[in-house]
Amino acid sequence: MSDKTTQRSPHGVGVRVPLIDGASKVTGSAVYTDDIQLPGTLVGKILRSPHAHAKIVRLDTSRAE
Repeated sequence: MSDKTTQRSPHGVGVRVPLIDGASKVTGSAVYTDDIQLPGTLVGKILRSPHAHAKIVRLDTSRAE
């Protein structure tokens, strides 16, 4: 009789899986979706007021146009 706790599953459950991208992640060379820059990509930024409850009177959007 065989012990079921020592049998390896063909599906990877209960067995060690090598980290294929582990080296690139720890060295910082891994590429993530945030690292990809496509042509024509728009970027938005949030500008917070340094004054609490201040009223916005004017906003220069010329650089964004």
